[in-house]
Amino acid sequence: MNSELRQANCTARSRMAYEVIRITCQNESTTTRLVIEGKLAGACVDELDKCWQQVSFNGSTFLIDLTSVSFIDERGKQLLKRMHDQGVKLVSSSLLSKCLIADIR
Repeated sequence: MNSELRQANCTARSRMAYEVIRITCQNESTTTRLVIEGKLAGACVDELDKCWQQVSFNGSTFLIDLTSVSFIDERGKQLLKRMHDQGVKLVSSSLLSKCLIADIR
């Protein structure tokens, strides 16, 4: 398995606090998995979108693992919906993310 880690501090100029997201890309033989950790909000939504667009999955199954996501804002929900509509499978073992995934489906 090939794994790549991407971590970003995402902040808008008007904000004092940082939003932090960690995105780990795991390439397996038939699956590409992005594991998301932290808050999917604000500028971090743009970071996930950029990462998703850069990942080459060459026809393999593409998964987004939301188990370690603690918060998702409206823009994050919209991005996940767009990803799902384009064939990305959303998975999670946390109650928060499972409810969101059920709403998206």
